[in-house]
Parts: sequence; C-alpha cells; structure tokens
Amino acid sequence: MGLFDFLKKLAGVAPEETSSEQSKQVEEAKEEPAAAPAEEAVEQTVETPAEEPAAQPVEAPAEEPAEQPEETPAEGPAEQPEEAPAEEPAEQPEEAPTEETEEQPEQTPAESEEAAEEAPAEPEEAAEETPAEPEEAAEETSAEPEEAAEEAPAVQEDTDEFDTGRLEKLIMEKRKEKKKKKKEDKAAKKLKKAELSVRDEQEKADERSLYTWTRDKKKKNGKPEILEKIPVTAKETVIGEGLPKICVPIFAATDEEILMQAEYIRQAGPDLVEWRADRYVDVCDTEKMGALLEKLAEVLGSMPLLLTIRSRREGGDIDLEPADYERILLWAAARPEIDLIDVEGLMPGTDTELLIRDIHGLGKSVISSCHFFDRTPKKQEMERILDKLERTGGDILKLAVMPEKSRDVLKLMDVTAEKNDRTPCPLITMAMGDIGRISRISGRLTGSCVTFATVGQSSAPGQIPLVELRNILNLI
Repeated sequence: MGLFDFLKKLAGVAPEETSSEQSKQVEEAKEEPAAAPAEEAVEQTVETPAEEPAAQPVEAPAEEPAEQPEETPAEGPAEQPEEAPAEEPAEQPEEAPTEETEEQPEQTPAESEEAAEEAPAEPEEAAEETPAEPEEAAEETSAEPEEAAEEAPAVQEDTDEFDTGRLEKLIMEKRKEKKKKKKEDKAAKKLKKAELSVRDEQEKADERSLYTWTRDKKKKNGKPEILEKIPVTAKETVIGEGLPKICVPIFAATDEEILMQAEYIRQAGPDLVEWRADRYVDVCDTEKMGALLEKLAEVLGSMPLLLTIRSRREGGDIDLEPADYERILLWAAARPEIDLIDVEGLMPGTDTELLIRDIHGLGKSVISSCHFFDRTPKKQEMERILDKLERTGGDILKLAVMPEKSRDVLKLMDVTAEKNDRTPCPLITMAMGDIGRISRISGRLTGSCVTFATVGQSSAPGQIPLVELRNILNLI
C-alpha cells in the first residue's frame, strides 16, 4: 500500500468513527428524551444562579468592608452597611443551588426555574440578615473611635486648660493674698489708730478742765451746780470756812533759828504755821527732826503745823530722790506734832496718788500743791493742773505762779473763782511778786482759803507782813 492509500484510508476511517459515535448519541438521546431537559435545567441552574448572585456582590464592595474597619474607622458608618454584607451572599448562592441540583437531578425545567428564583432569595435574606452584624460592629467600631476622638481632644484641652488655668489660678491667689494682706494691714492700722485715739481721748479727758465741762453743761442745763465745800480741820482751825486763814512759814537751816522764828510766830498769832523743812540741814535725819518737832510743838502750842519739803524744781532748797522724799513724808505723817502734809502733786517719779492715800491712812490731811516760780501758765493749763491735783486725792488744792504782767494775775484769779464752784476741795492760789499781792488778799472774792504772810523772814516773794494782812482781810 502506498503512502497515498494509507492516508486515504486514514481519512476514510475517521469519518466513519465519528459518524458512528454521533449516531450512538442520537439513539441514546431518543431513548432518554426526559433526561435531556433535566440536564439542561441542571446546566442552567448551575450557570445562572451562580453567575447572577455572584455578579451583584462580587463588585468592589466585597473587598472594601474588610479593609475599611481597619484603615479608617472614623470616616462614618453610612457606607459600611451597604458594602459589608457582600462577602456572605457571594459564597451562599454558589453552594445552595449546586447542592439542590445535585440532590434533585430529575427536576423539570419549571421546577429548575423556581429553584433558580428561590435560590437567590436565600442569599438576599442572608444578605439582609448578615449586614446587621457588620452594622452593629461598624457602629461599635465607629463609636469607639468617636469616643477616642472625643477623649483625645479633651485630654489636649485639659492640658491646655491646665497650663493656662493654673497660671491664672496662681495669679488670682497672689492677688487675693495681696488684697488680704492689704486688708489686714489696713485693719491693723485702723485698730492702732483707734487705740491711739482712745488713749489720746483718755489723756485729753484726764487733762480736760472741769471748767470746760461745766461751761458745756451750763449751755445745756443752765447754770452749773455749785458744789458744797468739804472743810479741813486742823486742831482748832477749820480751813475752807469763813475768812481766808493766814499761814506763816518757818524758813531756817538750824534748830536755833527754827525755834527762834517759831517763838516770834506764836506771838504774832497766825491761824497755822508751815515748817519749810527743805531748808533744814538735817532734813534726812529723822532722829534730829523728831527731836526738833517735839520742841516746836512746845513753842507753838495749839497752832496747827504744816510740814513742807519743797524741791528745787518748784522753788525749794533741796533735791531728794523720790524714795527719800516719800520716806520722810510718811515718817512725818506718823508724828503727832504734824497736822498737815504738803505733797507736790506733779512730782516726777512719784506716785502721788498712792502717797497721799498712805498719808491719809496715817490720819493726816494733805495739801496737793504745784508751783511755777518762773512763769504763769495759760488759763487752760492752770485749769488742767488744778484738775490733776484734785485727782491725786488731796484734801486742799494749791497753785502758785509767777506773773509777768497784771493780766496773768487776773487769769489766776479767774481760774480760782471758776474752780472754786466746781470742786468740793478748798483752794489755795496766789500770784507771787509785787504785782501779785492782790491775789493774796482777794481770797474771799476768788475762793482761796489760805494766804501766806511773814513774821520776820519771808519764804516767797510778795508775802505781806502778818499784822498788815490781817487788817486788810478784815476790811475786805
């Protein structure tokens, strides 16, 4: 057989085989006519449900829901619920129809179409059910970032507010402390000022003249009330009643001179005698003074005796320490020969009020005195001085000044008359010197209850001899 024949043979064999095979298939198809539609239905169910459901969810949304929660959870939950359910429907339609078609290969084309219609419905329901979970998850995931987003700015704001707020708070605290301190300082100054004002008012009240008080009272209530005098009795002499009493001083340094002057005074017959012990050389020796007092009492007899130790500050001849001054006066107050004690009411370093109280305790009366041998104080000052002397507790108040002009004498006499109406204590006032002699004889007019005269040597300038003074007083 040649090559050509071989090829031809081969070509003739192939058509025969193929035709035989086709004929077999046709015969088989004729024998089984009902199976073909089932197979076509199977093919259709396999093709259409798998393709159509997959076509809807397979689009880009299937991949985006898986990536979006990881990348940008804060973009918002609006787009996520539509895209998230695409994964499950894509898998369910493929599995559900294939299983049904494999289990029911003998369904009719109508049944296959119904199955094809029902098959996609299940994925849709699953698609409708499944998105709820992603939506909730998306809401939770989105809520968490939102909360985190809300918390994060709050922290930042807190930090910003902490810095600025703390600074402002510190500034306000400093201002409050400054205001508080300023207020406390102001209150302290006000309290101190009030204390000073109270003390000043107290001092002014202490120094305030009773004349001013009486004058103010007179304006409101008419005439001031004239106080009744409390007379002082020394032996048989009553000071503060009747005519002014005449007192004569003994002013000598030795025992002999003192006793000699005492004899002359007794013969002149004054109302009382003053021993100026500051001139005595042994004034600090109480034994010698005691012996001298016994002799004086024998000479003077029933005449009252006034003891005075005048300091140089007030025109005397001696300067004693306050302790020595008080000691001698208290000693003298205990002596029976002494009837009255003169106390310098404004002596520095001495509590004259306490001293006078102690002298009263020993049963003796006190003349509280003040002397100005160089000037005449102003009227208001003289009023304050008399008020101070009265506050010391003296039984008799004494003020002596040195006038420079006649008006000074008139001021003293005016102050004496006004004070005499406002105090129960008897007063003794005088203007020393020649121009002040009128004050020594005008006691009945002004209220001065004692005047000083001389028998021999005088103890102060301007004193009038006893005989002449007595005549003048009787005439006035």
